[in-house]
Amino acid sequence: MYFWKMNGSPSDFIILNNCRENLPDTAFPLLARTLCDPLRSLGADGLLVADKYQGRFHAALYGSDGALRPMDESAARCICRFGRELGLCSQPQRVETPEGTIRGLQVDRRRYQVSLGPDGPWTQGPTNLVARGEILDEDLPELYWLLNGDLCQ
Repeated sequence: MYFWKMNGSPSDFIILNNCRENLPDTAFPLLARTLCDPLRSLGADGLLVADKYQGRFHAALYGSDGALRPMDESAARCICRFGRELGLCSQPQRVETPEGTIRGLQVDRRRYQVSLGPDGPWTQGPTNLVARGEILDEDLPELYWLLNGDLCQ
C-alpha cells in the first residue's frame, strides 16, 4: 500500500490514493486507527482517502479514532495538493466530500487557498510533504490482516 504523509499546518495526515488501492469503504475506519497510531505505525491526526467517482475527485477524512470527520482547512489544503500533484484534479481544484464541495487554488508549490463551501471564505496556508512510501506486509502485521482478511473481501 502506497501512502503520502503531509502536514497542512497545523495538522498532519496520511493520504491514500484509493484509485490505486481499490479498498472498500468499510476498511477505512480500521485503517485510520491503525495507521494514525504513533506507537504502532506512522502516526497522524487523520487519514485522507482520495478517489474518483464518475469523473469527479472525491475525498473523505477519517480521524485517528476511525470516525468519519468533516473536512477542515488543513485537510482541505493537503487533499488539494495531493490531487493536483497526482493529476486527479485540475486548477482550480474541486473536491467532492461527504459535506459538499471544497474549492482549492494552488498559489505556489506549497501554498494553497481553500474554501470549504460555496459561500465560504477563502483561507491560505502551507502544505509540507513529510514522506512518501509503501507499507509492506511485514512492516505492520495488523495491516496485512486488514488488507488480506475478511474485511476487504
